[in-house]
Amino acid sequence: MPRISIPRRNTGIPLAALAIALLLGTTACHRESPSAAAHPLAPHELARIGEAVVTTAQFQAERFRHPASISADELLQRLIRREQLLAEAHRTGFDRQPELIEAWKAFVTSRFEDSLRPELAPDDTLPESELAAHHALEAGRYRTPEAVHAALVQFHLPGAAPESRRREILERADALRTAAGGDHATPEAFARLAREHSQHAGTRRSGGDLGWVTRNQAAQFLPQSVVDQIFAPGQPGTVSPILPTSEGVFLVQILERRPARTLPLEDVRERVRRDLLAARAAAAETALLARLNALHPAAINAPALADLAPAVPSALAARPPRLPSP
Repeated sequence: MPRISIPRRNTGIPLAALAIALLLGTTACHRESPSAAAHPLAPHELARIGEAVVTTAQFQAERFRHPASISADELLQRLIRREQLLAEAHRTGFDRQPELIEAWKAFVTSRFEDSLRPELAPDDTLPESELAAHHALEAGRYRTPEAVHAALVQFHLPGAAPESRRREILERADALRTAAGGDHATPEAFARLAREHSQHAGTRRSGGDLGWVTRNQAAQFLPQSVVDQIFAPGQPGTVSPILPTSEGVFLVQILERRPARTLPLEDVRERVRRDLLAARAAAAETALLARLNALHPAAINAPALADLAPAVPSALAARPPRLPSP
């Protein structure tokens, strides 16, 4: 359940009205109201203002929050003035202004929500059996994707180049591939080919070495046909055929493969624990919302809401929701 923040708002109290209220509070401290005079004060009551009472417990709590330099009489007068202002605000209807009612609702619901936190917070002691069961049930969340350690060579192939120039570049790439060892070029020979002839700025100096990449990572900077070749079945060490693309001609060599796998519970125990606690908290909040809906059902005027809600642009409406990160 989201927290409701209460913005500071201008309540619109004129300074003159505030001064009058303070004056009323100051002068009222020196006389008893009829109701206050009619009923003797109980031992725990320090002052009575109409139906309101300033108790010794309230006084002690307020004294704890204020410096000791404030005298007891001054502190009591502050509490009396607060009750007087509150009574005058109620008498004049000031406390029934819509913005004050909304602010009060926000304050009460926020504090009540805080009081429910212990109920919504799940017990953080989780037995091993529950961790293991959640790990097995949500195994897909704890998988590492397939990764490949690859190297590449890139030759520029301008899109506007005439057909004769394209054939020349393809023939040169094929000749260099053959000279390096063809399908079974050694990693050393392929690295030398990359350092001497590759035009891929990011990997040329490292002998074409891409390092370990997943499919999603490779797709961020390589043409799709090159990505497909990197992750196509094949033995490490094999050199790909020539791959013409809109970004040039590529050669790829697979150095190592690391298959996708589910990480063991020992490696992701804390992550599984956090996920399970989050799932429990979400279930507790769902149960709370269901209880609130059952106890306090709401009737919604759907046509009126549709009239008030802004229309969603078609481009945004057609866009699929963003998926959470695994």
